[in-house]
Amino acid sequence: MSRTRVLTMTFVSLLAGAGSAWAGGKNVALINNSNDDGPAWCQFLIENGHACTLYPKEGPTQPLDPFEVVIDMSNVWADATQSLADFMQAGKTVIAAKNAPTALGIGSNPTVKAWIGANATTAGALDLVTVSRDPILGDLPPGTFITDCGAGACLALSDLSGHPGAKPLAAFPNGPLGIMRNVWEGGVSVFITDNISPGGNGQIILNAVRARELTVPTLTKWGLLLMGLAIAGAGSAVVAKRRARARLPR
Repeated sequence: MSRTRVLTMTFVSLLAGAGSAWAGGKNVALINNSNDDGPAWCQFLIENGHACTLYPKEGPTQPLDPFEVVIDMSNVWADATQSLADFMQAGKTVIAAKNAPTALGIGSNPTVKAWIGANATTAGALDLVTVSRDPILGDLPPGTFITDCGAGACLALSDLSGHPGAKPLAAFPNGPLGIMRNVWEGGVSVFITDNISPGGNGQIILNAVRARELTVPTLTKWGLLLMGLAIAGAGSAVVAKRRARARLPR
């Protein structure tokens, strides 16, 4: 078998593997809240091809290393060991949902501010509406209604200064954000406010679980194919040149 053919077959195999990884479900850890919203979220994720391990509102009871995504909706757990920052630095995804940013100490902890991508929280009032196009939002255009939080019933984030990787996705009329994402230290965080649930906004949750592959450029299967063909072509040229030299009279 020629060297060129071997190289081509190797990269076709890599391409097939990349396609399988692209389509696979995520291994998700979900930290519950006092309202016990976690079981419904976990069931929804499982029904859509993901694995989900539910932990109590007091926090995870084992290391988070085996997981690809953490959803923290706890209004109790403060993450004293900064495990979520470590998780993002490992190139993974953290979804901070509902009142989790407050429990984590976003008001005073600079590390939490950094990985969430905002400096403060406030109350989000009335209609939450999309403000940009983004893979997390799917096909929803700017100006699309997401949910009604009444008179300041939902937690929102404000002041993104000093966070170049932060992107507002949906905002309340008074300005603060109800959905946003942030790229930090190789990982991606997504903030999702209250009232967003599997029943009403399930696709946003599913997209958030896939946030890193949707929003951070990676080597796609077409990139692998092109790289494989380029290397195979270069290898073929080297072999042809050596054969030509071997035929020259000495």
